[in-house]
Amino acid sequence: MFLVRVGPTRWLSVQEILSRWYGEDYIYVKVRTEDDRLCVLRYDAPTDRWTVALAPVRDGDCAPAAAVG
Repeated sequence: MFLVRVGPTRWLSVQEILSRWYGEDYIYVKVRTEDDRLCVLRYDAPTDRWTVALAPVRDGDCAPAAAVG
C-alpha cells in the first residue's frame, strides 16, 4: 500500500482503505494504519497535494488535523 507521515519522523503503513468521498476537485480517503488507527486523508487535485484531514486515532478518539507533504 502506501505510507502516511504523522510527525516529522514518524510514518505509518496503510493496511486498508475503508471508504472514499469524492468532491469536485478533491478526494477524502478513510484508512486503517498498521497500528490499527483510523486516519482520513485528503487529496487536493488542483495542487496535487495530500494532507491528513484527521490524524491517526483509535476508534472513539479525536485528533486535530496535520499537514503532510
